[in-house]
Amino acid sequence: MRPIIRKFYRIIQTNDLFFKVFLVMVVSIISVSIVISYSTIQVSQNLFMDTFTITNTKVLNQMKSRLEAYSYAVVNTVNSMQTNGTIKRVLMEEQLNSIETAKLYYEMTKQMESVYTEVASYGANMIVIGKNSRLFNMNYSNWPVTWDELQHHAVTTEALQSPNQLLIQSTSENGEPMIVAAKVLLERSTENRYGIVYISIRERQLREFYEGYTTEGNKILIVNDEGQIISSNDQTMIGVTDQALLHASREMSELGLEYTDVHVFDKDYMILSEYLPTFNMYLINLVDKSMISENLLSKKEIS
Repeated sequence: MRPIIRKFYRIIQTNDLFFKVFLVMVVSIISVSIVISYSTIQVSQNLFMDTFTITNTKVLNQMKSRLEAYSYAVVNTVNSMQTNGTIKRVLMEEQLNSIETAKLYYEMTKQMESVYTEVASYGANMIVIGKNSRLFNMNYSNWPVTWDELQHHAVTTEALQSPNQLLIQSTSENGEPMIVAAKVLLERSTENRYGIVYISIRERQLREFYEGYTTEGNKILIVNDEGQIISSNDQTMIGVTDQALLHASREMSELGLEYTDVHVFDKDYMILSEYLPTFNMYLINLVDKSMISENLLSKKEIS
């Protein structure tokens, strides 16, 4: 064994320069390979994230357009209710005989059905109450509420405090989140309040606006101005309040940022957000950065 070792040692001494050059080459090749592999991964990740962001921004804008289309339908419906003479007459009349009541109710039903058409296509409900204790509910199963319950509802209280505004608020019915638009009906000449119109949509109907756009690693949220999640494709998040989400969304809106990073729910996410002015809420897309990075590039294949 010793002669072999001595022979090997002599070979190394004889070829000392060759082995030094060989060692330098091996170390250099390994170092360059590591740097190239790391750079390739980083460039690929950055490029993918940029492309992914552009795609998700377009998708988010499509969701926003659908929600805005619904909000425009709500505004048009409320305006139609406000300017409808038959509806005003029915809600203001106190004493009518049976024949007059039957005629007015028949006309009221026809007018309500005509006005309701625009929001009915979205799965929303429309209710109107008058100061004469009359209530008309277009879809009772959607929101089975009485006149007395509505009179003392928080939505009504808020609406009465701002009678000239269309208020959109989040509430719940039997534990299910719901968005309600409410507007006091005013007689223009006297500012007399003769009723309130409500247009409500349940969370499950609201979710249909964006559910088809969601993929693995993506969460879609609608967050109100208090930071509460009122709708999401992840049902476990509904009802949760997170101020970090609200702060990040407001900051993006104020600074005009396309996206930013946020740490919420014990994970790191990339967040994209769009403000919904009619709702006074934020449409948020949370992207799981770790899941995207893991599925983006196989580091084993590069090595």
